[in-house]
Amino acid sequence: KYQMQQKDANDRDMEITTANDRIEIALNAEAMAVKRLEEAQQEVMEARTDTKNAKKSKNDAITQQRRSVIDLDRASSTLDGRMEKVRFQLRQKENDSRKEESTFLRQESARLFLKAKSLQLQADKVQKQSDENTLKP
Repeated sequence: KYQMQQKDANDRDMEITTANDRIEIALNAEAMAVKRLEEAQQEVMEARTDTKNAKKSKNDAITQQRRSVIDLDRASSTLDGRMEKVRFQLRQKENDSRKEESTFLRQESARLFLKAKSLQLQADKVQKQSDENTLKP
């Protein structure tokens, strides 16, 4: 009877040991699963952070692109204004040059007219002297 009890006790101890081993294996597996879950959660958090940073970078790039377009529009408008101003100044200079040229030509014409008058008077004088010399015996 004692041996039977001893055998039953040994069997129960074996069952308990086996059950404890299974529990330990299950706990280890659970701990590994928890560890993998924590790693996966960390990866998800990092992916979310990366996604958030990528969206921010994209939005920053879009904002910068819009600013660049606005700057280019402003520069284009400024350039258009400057070009119009230069065109106006060129027209003014052309008009001023024409006026100066016209004034110069009028002055030159008057000077040449006076010179021609002077030469005509000299020619008349020479002619008169020539006529007088011809008439003298």
